[in-house]
Amino acid sequence: MKNLHITHPEDLILDGKVACQNVIEIFRSAFDDYNQEDNRITTKYDGAPAIVFGTDPTNKRFFVGTKSVFNKRIKKICYTNDCIDYYYSEQTNLRNILRLCLKYLPRVAGTYQADFIGQGDGDTTAFTPNTITYKFDKAPTENIIMAIHTCYVGSNFDDMIAVPQYGITMPGLNVKWIDERVCHNEERIFEEAFKYSMDAIVDQLELMNDDDFPTFKTKKAKTDLLKRLNLHFKMGTLINAEDLANETAYNFKFFELYELILNAKDIMINRFIPFEKVECFINNRPTNHEGIVITHLSTNLDYNALQPTASTVTRIKLVDRYEFSRANFSNEKFAVAA
Repeated sequence: MKNLHITHPEDLILDGKVACQNVIEIFRSAFDDYNQEDNRITTKYDGAPAIVFGTDPTNKRFFVGTKSVFNKRIKKICYTNDCIDYYYSEQTNLRNILRLCLKYLPRVAGTYQADFIGQGDGDTTAFTPNTITYKFDKAPTENIIMAIHTCYVGSNFDDMIAVPQYGITMPGLNVKWIDERVCHNEERIFEEAFKYSMDAIVDQLELMNDDDFPTFKTKKAKTDLLKRLNLHFKMGTLINAEDLANETAYNFKFFELYELILNAKDIMINRFIPFEKVECFINNRPTNHEGIVITHLSTNLDYNALQPTASTVTRIKLVDRYEFSRANFSNEKFAVAA
């Protein structure tokens, strides 16, 4: 279970009634039990590229790379500048970032994943690694700025399992490590709103049968529905159950449920406050952080002793898609190729 892609909770319910029940379980568990027994909740930073680094368990050499170190065929694992130049000769910006990471990241045991935020110089306070601009109160003096969120457990890259990290401290005076922890907003209004939204979801689910959920004969059919939904977010048009039911021929009740999950997600996002004091902007306009990531254990396992499997850990991202999908859609540099 690599940390290659994290799903929106509202999109999970395309997999049926049981998947929706799982989303309900995660929401309820994470709302109160944050960063304790069953959940890890972190601020989602909009860094780019994703950097994987550490000690290669197969040969004990320090390496850097992107998520392509987990490729099935050609694993782009870079131990030297020559390796970086070989794999990324035509990607100047990515090549330069990987060279910085190879030079300044601490030589640690284990394998980790972090988002690259920028290069400090003691003068610059604002950095735009992707869509969001992050502004610090004080200009970082460290050579590179990183938001670390995952470590990997395993004896080789094919079998590694992702384990979430938060508030991690690493050595190295040349790196500014951004704290991705969250604080708990305990205002009563959130508790009342959350209870109301969850009751609405449960009531709607009780009215639905398994065949009220979409049935996809092909993988493409599911992808097409996801694209149609995402287009609404990108264009800034609100999800409307009646319109979508008419457009797609899928059940009206399903799209009503989709809307209710979106509403509950918004409450969840506002339940948690980023620990790190960083201002966020999109096109010079103040905005919130992109959202949060919830890593949920389906059994009462200790994170510190955990040997996770794909069946015990679920990762979801809670993002204001109307805000950030639209911004990403108009951002020419949205993705840094791996």
